[in-house]
Amino acid sequence: MSLIVVDGYSEDNQDAYLHCCVGTEKSSQSFIGKAGNLISCKWYLRKYGSPTGDIVAKLYTHSGTYGVSSVPNSLLATSNSIDITTLSESFNLITFNFEDAEQYLLIEGTYYCKVIEFSGGDYYYNYLMVGLDYSSPTHSGNTANYYYGNWKLYPNYDLCFYVYAEYTLPGEPPEPEKHLVCYPKVEKRIKSLTAQERLTGLDIQKRKINLEIEKQ
Repeated sequence: MSLIVVDGYSEDNQDAYLHCCVGTEKSSQSFIGKAGNLISCKWYLRKYGSPTGDIVAKLYTHSGTYGVSSVPNSLLATSNSIDITTLSESFNLITFNFEDAEQYLLIEGTYYCKVIEFSGGDYYYNYLMVGLDYSSPTHSGNTANYYYGNWKLYPNYDLCFYVYAEYTLPGEPPEPEKHLVCYPKVEKRIKSLTAQERLTGLDIQKRKINLEIEKQ
């Protein structure tokens, strides 16, 4: 097993942000998958003011034209939650883990949307700030922001993020199962032969006794 970076866009590119709060509670970035089980993701985040509530990251199927009009479609996995009060008032990479059944198996070359979600706070004084590149984005996907019931597209923005998965390296094929089950069969056969031999021995003894009786 080995941890791989599925996709990402460096926080060094950050020069702007999107609001994430009540009414605009979701921000999305499309990316291309690599084969492996989803383990975690990172977003470049900070808080503004004194918002309260939990932040979660989610994985969705992709809809639209990749890199132009990508928006989330069906939910695939949800991360653990993080209390926004633990965030700093300066930008930091924040890790969200996917556990157990939420470790979705990504498919090589498939488009997905990664979403950061926070439904607390308010638009003007208390909210989550999601770091992005506004001036010269170069990631292949695109950003979208959920704005009062609809996804608003930002094909010229890219959020700063990383997606990680656990990749199983190809190896030697396992031993055929027949080698694992042959021994009980042999043992059973030996036991059967032993039982038969015992019966044969008893028959011989009975015949000897009968012959001795006849001679008398």
